[in-house]
Amino acid sequence: MRIMNENVDLAVARQDNPSTAGVKSDGARVRSRSQAEDTYQVLRREILSCSIAPGSKILIGDICARLGFSSGAVREALSRLSAEGLAVAEPQKGFRAAPISMGDLMDLTCARGHLESLCLTEAMDKGGVAWEGSVLAAHHALSLTPMLATPDSKWMSEEWSFAHNHFHEVIAAGCGSHWLLRIRSALYEQSERYRRLSLPLDPAKRDVGAEHRAICDAVIGRDKDLATRLMKEHIFRTAEIIRNGFEKILPD
Repeated sequence: MRIMNENVDLAVARQDNPSTAGVKSDGARVRSRSQAEDTYQVLRREILSCSIAPGSKILIGDICARLGFSSGAVREALSRLSAEGLAVAEPQKGFRAAPISMGDLMDLTCARGHLESLCLTEAMDKGGVAWEGSVLAAHHALSLTPMLATPDSKWMSEEWSFAHNHFHEVIAAGCGSHWLLRIRSALYEQSERYRRLSLPLDPAKRDVGAEHRAICDAVIGRDKDLATRLMKEHIFRTAEIIRNGFEKILPD
């Protein structure tokens, strides 16, 4: 009987002790937030890599079954992705991956060309020796990373995609403007889906490594005119490849 009373007393004590209840509640919240963040990161990566095809319907039940996330975490992640323009919420229908179009590609490419050039010229004015060193290190890492997932693949490797992002990010970082870099990052990520689609559509097999090397040399040489011209050509060449390959498929 005493054992039962002790158990009852312990249960009552836990209910009456706000610190004990709080620890349990906080732990549950942390786990919930962690799963929501994990879900967001996975879905974001799948949309950017086109594993979830542009414009395709995203079925919450299928995502839960395939990845093991809760429906609440998936909905929260999709809401965040909608705010970023990577997913589209359709009333009474759920979510789709954001579609792509020729008009969107060209608008995005023009915006990126202007902003990357602005960040680049500001960085070349303000960046010091440490910035130059980081640019050289990022280019070295990129040049040593295989672009293709496998030697006979037509698709970009995740490692190269990361190194490519880092190279361009480091160059722009020298501008020192939080807002310019924030907007630049959003445009770069929106262009990632188009960039990945361009690789299988390039019969001439552009020498991307040579493009990056020329950009790096111009940046380190502090040649603003050459560096900005090479950067814009680099960005627009991707759009040109997609336009030539998809002009009969992509909507205007």
